[in-house]
Amino acid sequence: MKPPSHPSGHIPFPVIAIFLGLCLALFITVTTHAADHCEFRLGFKTLRDLIGHDVVGECLENEHYNAIGDSNQRTTGGLMAWRKADNWTAFTDGYRTWINGPNGLVQRLNTERFEWEADYANFTAPSSMLSPQETPLTDAAIIETAFRALRSSEGGGWLATDFLESGGTVTFDDAPFQNLPDIPEIPFAIALDVQEHHIYIATAHRGESAETLAALLAGSLVASIQFRLGGDPDSTDACYDDVQASYHARAALWHDFYGSNGKPNANSLEAFLNQNLQRLQSGTLLTWVRSIPYYQQFCALFGAAPAATPAPAPTPTPSPTPVPQPAPGPIPGTATSEEAAQFMSLPASHYKALFRNALAQKYNLNPQGGVMLRLMKRVYANFIDVMPLVYRMYTWSAYPYGTFPDTQAFVRAYADNPRDYVRLAGEWLESDPCTWPEPVQQEMVATERENPGMIRAMLVNSVLDPYLAENVVPGITDKAGQAYIEDPEAYLNQFRCTA
Repeated sequence: MKPPSHPSGHIPFPVIAIFLGLCLALFITVTTHAADHCEFRLGFKTLRDLIGHDVVGECLENEHYNAIGDSNQRTTGGLMAWRKADNWTAFTDGYRTWINGPNGLVQRLNTERFEWEADYANFTAPSSMLSPQETPLTDAAIIETAFRALRSSEGGGWLATDFLESGGTVTFDDAPFQNLPDIPEIPFAIALDVQEHHIYIATAHRGESAETLAALLAGSLVASIQFRLGGDPDSTDACYDDVQASYHARAALWHDFYGSNGKPNANSLEAFLNQNLQRLQSGTLLTWVRSIPYYQQFCALFGAAPAATPAPAPTPTPSPTPVPQPAPGPIPGTATSEEAAQFMSLPASHYKALFRNALAQKYNLNPQGGVMLRLMKRVYANFIDVMPLVYRMYTWSAYPYGTFPDTQAFVRAYADNPRDYVRLAGEWLESDPCTWPEPVQQEMVATERENPGMIRAMLVNSVLDPYLAENVVPGITDKAGQAYIEDPEAYLNQFRCTA
């Protein structure tokens, strides 16, 4: 029996109890907000939570950018602002200013400046300058900042989205790191509980930069994806490959932040990430992983009896919520009916190649291979399977009957955000069939007559983790099949206009 934890650059942390909950509302129509609806998001939401809702008040508009690249958002209590010059988020009530700066949340008068503010050198301070009032950032705010750094990198954005949308959580907690041996080659700063889909960060690293925490998280997010897709590795070599994939993700993100030389003036953890980047660039990363006694011992365990189970971990608290994505916009260009028909009848291998090339272009990866691209293909395998189906349903929902979006442009847009296109297909499937052209109704009825519930099952399957899909998807087809057996015409009326 294999150990229940995952070795990808993290501390093994077996779990006593597993609870899986599923709230599936994929095909419920999303309510469109009115034009005057607004919300606080990302850094502005974090800052409002830190300062207090009673001070900031309610939003009067959504965040928007001005001519010099700063973003602003008016509130009933004042003005939220993100300054491009020094990358700090601030709020002012017209008299005082709160800034989420390098030392956490600080407060000053509008007639004051801190030394680290971009305009400090050109600012003339009055003689009555007051000392700042500082309060530390909450753990949730630190984690949100790290995820914001992840999203700022194209290589990390898809990792953050996948983890949060699949219900992952993050907390600062030292429980997984107690009684560990001293291993100089590996700074044990982060641990992944694969069964609970939860990441622990050692409390000593609360003060690390958002970029450093984001790089640590990247490795854990990759490990989480690997476990959800395939469980524990099935061999020692597979274990080494999984560990390498985590370190590869950290190095790729670190390169996005600091370039090929890494971060200058690095602390000990940042120096380790610099070294990790150099190993990736020199092609010695896998060799290094295989040379570490800890990984040698751990990867050799696969196939052996599991270690004793430790005490249960503290209950995880929620990490940042996923950022809502806008509805897919129009796709540039059109295709002929012949081109569309050819695209929808390609062999499965062609869709994989098209999706792979789109991912490689988006994330600047080698289209011929590489661990990150292979991992992405595994993550998006079910989305690739339904791509021709989604293309057809997107065409029906967004284009006049008989016209088609450009197929290459669709593949790029779909690879960029497949969940939204699947959601759109699901919403169309639940729409009033009287709004569908007659030929579309006929095609849907013919499809459902042959395979009741199959379209809905394929769409749902594409957005669920494999172990959830295993339990949910058969129920969809079973229920549809039973309804069809009991009253075929009543079932098929869901897909044709009876008014």
